[in-house]
Amino acid sequence: MRASFSLGRVWGVPLGATWSFLAVTVILAVGLASGVLPSDAPGNSPGAYAAAGVATATLFMIGVAAHEMGHALVARRQGLPVKGITLWLLGGVTQVEGEPRTPGAELALSGAGPLVSLVLGLVAGGAAYGAHLLGAPILAVVSLAWLGGINVVLAVLNVLPASPLDGGRLLHALVWRLSGNRIRATNVAATAGVVLGGLLGVVGALLLVRGSYDGLWILLTGWFLAGSAGVERRQAQLLKRLDGLVAADVMEPTPVTVPAWVTIQALADDRSVGPFQAWLPVEAWGGGLAGLVRVADLASVPVALRPSVRVGDLAVPADRLERVGPGEPLTALLPAVQASGSPAIVEAPSGVVGVITPGSLVSRAGARRRRPAPGAPTGAWAAGRRWPG
Repeated sequence: MRASFSLGRVWGVPLGATWSFLAVTVILAVGLASGVLPSDAPGNSPGAYAAAGVATATLFMIGVAAHEMGHALVARRQGLPVKGITLWLLGGVTQVEGEPRTPGAELALSGAGPLVSLVLGLVAGGAAYGAHLLGAPILAVVSLAWLGGINVVLAVLNVLPASPLDGGRLLHALVWRLSGNRIRATNVAATAGVVLGGLLGVVGALLLVRGSYDGLWILLTGWFLAGSAGVERRQAQLLKRLDGLVAADVMEPTPVTVPAWVTIQALADDRSVGPFQAWLPVEAWGGGLAGLVRVADLASVPVALRPSVRVGDLAVPADRLERVGPGEPLTALLPAVQASGSPAIVEAPSGVVGVITPGSLVSRAGARRRRPAPGAPTGAWAAGRRWPG
């Protein structure tokens, strides 16, 4: 998920938000100022309600960001890179590269966010009680009490045992620890997410039919949960089909390495080079690997520009690619390749020996599911292709 605008960096972690998050903040502030606060703390001016509503809604949204920061800081402590945090309509998303290595690590990573929300809720509730004892204005007491209650609710909702909620990750860690099977754990947590999302969708629809607009929010939440969990369940099924396979089983062989400095036209004219695969390793000027270039991208360059555009201009830099050995398990490689959308480089002591694309992983899993006849080729790439005209 991409942020619409940046909110800066917090402890080195990029923080952004979508416009939907801003809209929810405004709606929440208006709801507090026009309904909740006047009802629970009567006798104040409209300006006081407006100021309290804006302040309370803003503090709650800061709490949502703190919830995500809890995940981010634990992830960094575990050595997992954090690309950033995006706040949106239904909360926040922490973009963590890689996966926890053990059930215990996943337990700590998943539980950090709800724990932060729970602590914030207890602190705000305690502050409300203290303000009441000190005789503070009732508007301040009510605002703090609401803030404490909503953070506790946020913590409780997030630990419901269903993906993609934090509780789903906690369930995943538990099943992983008990069964020793990470793929089974993913399937269990994702199935729970689909079921919970479906139930929330039904409840939301019934409330809408009865005229309650609260049902729309519940319906959207259920739709999001069911959709996200469905994606995770399909991912688990794909991982199951790839279980036991290694990079060498699915890689596209790369017999051709092209220099970064040659023009596209020169490469097209050199008929001694080939056969071409979908992706080609690109040799850097000073030697070594510069990256990978897709043949389709080279072919898409207009004919008039091919004499001046070099191969290296279109290459995906090597530092953006996963680099693995031929014996790397595909179940460990799949999440990284799908998250980046870029191929992985397969390297042996002799150099680059192959390329793995997200499409080749899916194709290989599909081929395994169909169980090809004995003697049929099992590689995803059976034949190379030359430059397209």
